[in-house]
Amino acid sequence: MTSHFEPYLVVLSLLVALLASYTALDLSGRIALLSGLRSRRLWLVGGAVAMGCGVWSMHFIGMLAFTLPIQMGYDPVITGASLVLAILVSYFALRVAVAPHLGWKSLIASAVLMAGGIAGMHYSGMVAMRMQPAIQYRTGLLLASLLIAFVASLAALSMARALCRSDVVNLARKRLLAALCMAIGISGMHYVGMYAAIFPVGAICGSAQGINASWLGGLVSLVVVAMSVVALLTSRFDTRHQALAGALSQLNEQIGMAGKVDLLTDLPNRGVLLERLTLAVVEAAAASSQLAVLFIDLDGFKSVNDLAGHAAGDQLLRSFAHRLQGQLPPDAMVARIGGDEFVLLFEGLDSPRQVTGWVESMLSPIRQDGGLDGFGCNVMPSVGIALFPSDGTDADTLIRKADAAMYVAKRSGRGQYRFYEEGMQDSERRLDRIRAGVMQALAGDQLELTFYPQFDAMGAKVLGAVAIPQYADSVLGRINSEEWLPMAERSGQGKELGDWLLRKTCRQVRLLSEAGVPLVKVSVPLTPAQWLHPQLEERVLAIVMSEQLQTQHIMFEVPESLMMEDPVRSVQRVQSLQRAGFAIAISGFGIGRSSLAFLPRLGASQLKIDRLLIQELATDTRQGAVVTEAIITLAHSLKMTVVAEGVETMVQLNLLRALGCDAVQGPFSGRPVNLMDLGVLLEPLGSGLTLVK
Repeated sequence: MTSHFEPYLVVLSLLVALLASYTALDLSGRIALLSGLRSRRLWLVGGAVAMGCGVWSMHFIGMLAFTLPIQMGYDPVITGASLVLAILVSYFALRVAVAPHLGWKSLIASAVLMAGGIAGMHYSGMVAMRMQPAIQYRTGLLLASLLIAFVASLAALSMARALCRSDVVNLARKRLLAALCMAIGISGMHYVGMYAAIFPVGAICGSAQGINASWLGGLVSLVVVAMSVVALLTSRFDTRHQALAGALSQLNEQIGMAGKVDLLTDLPNRGVLLERLTLAVVEAAAASSQLAVLFIDLDGFKSVNDLAGHAAGDQLLRSFAHRLQGQLPPDAMVARIGGDEFVLLFEGLDSPRQVTGWVESMLSPIRQDGGLDGFGCNVMPSVGIALFPSDGTDADTLIRKADAAMYVAKRSGRGQYRFYEEGMQDSERRLDRIRAGVMQALAGDQLELTFYPQFDAMGAKVLGAVAIPQYADSVLGRINSEEWLPMAERSGQGKELGDWLLRKTCRQVRLLSEAGVPLVKVSVPLTPAQWLHPQLEERVLAIVMSEQLQTQHIMFEVPESLMMEDPVRSVQRVQSLQRAGFAIAISGFGIGRSSLAFLPRLGASQLKIDRLLIQELATDTRQGAVVTEAIITLAHSLKMTVVAEGVETMVQLNLLRALGCDAVQGPFSGRPVNLMDLGVLLEPLGSGLTLVK
């Protein structure tokens, strides 16, 4: 019997197969992401119905495209059975596609079963025509259709499983290409099967009075397209809903964690520390055991933020936090409570020596390296330690006393630690008052400027002066500059204080010049924050120029210890300042870690011997004199003038004269004076007047 296919219906069947295949792939990906058992079952059933109807409809549209010169129809029962079979096959395919683990043997077996179901659906649809005599099949094409069904099933299952992952790149494009391959495979199986069919001449359709193929094809196409679109839209809506719900859940978790974790370092925050410490105190009291609270602060950290930027400061904090975590012993925790402050809790101590050993092991390598990797700012930890129950029996008291011990450690030098002792908190309250008072006085230009005169060794002439800021508290009185100056530096006031001192000095030296007083070089000590600033030359030059003073009247003092933190860069800074017209003095020389090879390269104008060496001249005259003479001889060979700091006795003065020291500075030769008294000292002195004490 002669037959043919309507081309536009063939194309329509391909489009329906493509839509059904894409829907199946999308649904399989959706189902794979579901975690709830009930929701997975609902989507499996819904997906199976959508996919099964799509495959089944493609078959009937393909049948509609196939025409015979007789009236055609389909048996309703068999047609319904073929639809149920298509849905069952689709359910099985989706189950296999989203299965978490499936070996290649199981995949092939599943493809065989799926191919059998598709072939059963197709050939049962053919049976629904109830042809008389029965349809015959060409064996080769029949087997080819079965092979195509198997290959299509294997490819569909493989691609569906591969595209179920959420990390696939260009997922929509790949699903569309995979759906096209599946549609070609499904359609290929159908049309090869149709070509395999032989309809004898004179055969009639026994179901001609059954379901009419014409209206069945149109109805099926419409219903399937609608079902597929609804399934896709529902999947998209549900996916976005789940994504939004997941994002909200994750955000809630992050908000919850933000209340417990320091976001910069991922360490526990103050709240978690207090909870843990409170519980630890209760447990330690019940077990009659000890615990320790360590308060750690990073000296010099503010300079990192100022000079290298806050990103560099954050990097340093993260690095230090990681370092602490890596060194923590069992039953210990570390928290960041703000800024550059960390608190450690040690539980189950047998002896305070356990804490001492840990702190030494933490500090020793940092000391050897000259500080943390603080971008040239010499950042060093200071540690205060409080013990339970001897120093306190509650969390707040232990932290407060560890904090007080930490400030005492700061005053002892960088990289030190101290256990809490009685009286430390009273001392800390005094320091808090001084710290706040200095900040207020600096902001209001209420500090006093004095000058420490430098005399020649004979005491007959003022060779220079050192500018020294003074601070007096309304209750505590005048505070020694050696106490409050380092405190101001640690509080982050180093640059502001240094700029104030230079500006005030320039202003008062200009007043002396305008009054006709013969001028000498006035030394201005540079704070560490000033010295480490990358625009040091530009900053100081701008201040001097704005005060209308020549650079030749200013000498900058830099401590030996500060210069030797980075000798190469120090040479560059000294040369830069000298090119601008400033003289440089190295103060505190003789007790640091100088490399004598750098002294000639520094090219400083003046060398100031530290007061500790001068004190040895009185207690151990011979040894002190040998060291002092060596320094003076070295300095003179480099064409540097030598000033002895902290001269207190006539014995020291006489020895310094004998050793060839150029100038002296200290209580014996003269105490700090105000501007007016400095002007008097700078007036020419009578030839017979000498300094006698």
